[in-house]
Amino acid sequence: MLVQIIVPVFALAARLPRRGLPRAAEGLVPVVVMLPAWLFLVSRWSYFAPTDVPETLITFALILGLSLVAVAVVHRVSIWTALFCASAGYTIQNIYSSTSTLAGNLAELAGAHEAYAAHILVYEQVVLVVVYALCFALFVRRIWEARLELVEDRHMVVAFVGCLFAVIGFDVLIKGARTEGLSLGLCAAMRAVHIAFCVFLLYFDYRTLSRSRMEAEAAVNRHIIRERERQYEESRLTIDAVNQRMHDICHSVATSAVEMGATGDPRVDELISQVIDEVRHYDTVISTGNEPLDTVLTEKGLVCEREGMRLSPVADGAALAHLEPAETYALVGGLIDTAIEALRGVDDPTLKDITLSIRARGGMAVIHLEHFMGNDAPRRLARTARLIIERYDGTLAETVEDGIRSLTATIPA
Repeated sequence: MLVQIIVPVFALAARLPRRGLPRAAEGLVPVVVMLPAWLFLVSRWSYFAPTDVPETLITFALILGLSLVAVAVVHRVSIWTALFCASAGYTIQNIYSSTSTLAGNLAELAGAHEAYAAHILVYEQVVLVVVYALCFALFVRRIWEARLELVEDRHMVVAFVGCLFAVIGFDVLIKGARTEGLSLGLCAAMRAVHIAFCVFLLYFDYRTLSRSRMEAEAAVNRHIIRERERQYEESRLTIDAVNQRMHDICHSVATSAVEMGATGDPRVDELISQVIDEVRHYDTVISTGNEPLDTVLTEKGLVCEREGMRLSPVADGAALAHLEPAETYALVGGLIDTAIEALRGVDDPTLKDITLSIRARGGMAVIHLEHFMGNDAPRRLARTARLIIERYDGTLAETVEDGIRSLTATIPA
């Protein structure tokens, strides 16, 4: 029984951070920690003896508590995580135990008790394999995939207490009732209810940890969006200040040249013209009718020029009017950033073009980006941009053909 409990407990804890103990020591820890329970079982408890309710409660509660200690010794986890692994693992073992007992009860009710008893070890092993396989596929694997065992949730105290009372307490109550002469049919019905309790407790664990994970991720996402709002506002103010400064420089140069009487010299006029054209190049603000979109396209255009790239946007600002300013900034900026990262390793200047189109089509905002794609170029879209697409139930499609990457984000308006 101790092995049946330790296996699911440490299966749930398998991917948790370890304390760095030697492998041999890690294997011995459960044995050493469970030694008191093993000695208690050997000295005071018999499978075939009538159930002593107090001793059985003490035994099972001791096993549950020592399972928690074993997890905490081997893994570097919080008490909440250790509570989850111990209670959920113990609950899985109880699902098997009650299922096996229920099968025996049903066999006896059907008049096949002798045949069942003659092969009881085989039947119990079959039930063990089936129950553990189902629990792994439906519960443990999902916990692993979502990394829910890493979630620290104080509601695991409720799960642990539920394991003590609804799982252990009810199990011992059924055993005691059977010893006192409760009918076999009623015991079988109580076993079915006990299994339902165990399944519900596992469901409670999964839903609680999932909710906590979603709440934590939502908090992180809110922080990211707030950070993007701050970045957008800073970029807008910076671009406005730069544009104003460029305008002042152009006006100052032209005015000074007239006051000094230098405009009659063709060479000076040509030099002034070149200076003003160069300054005005940085004074160009893209105008799409959407201020956040203008800001991000202007900012990324300057970044592209500094990197030796060319950004060619054709954008209808009204297509993204339903997005918040920070969302527009983060989404479009994130898409362009993937192209910039991909082109940084490209040496041929003729391949450093980024084409961007934003338009409204059929009640959808369609953002299409094209650029050359090297074999080893990074292609991961920023988390914030993906978050915004998911928030609006949008889609993201990517294709690479003949070295040209096409990235299309579609967002319902």
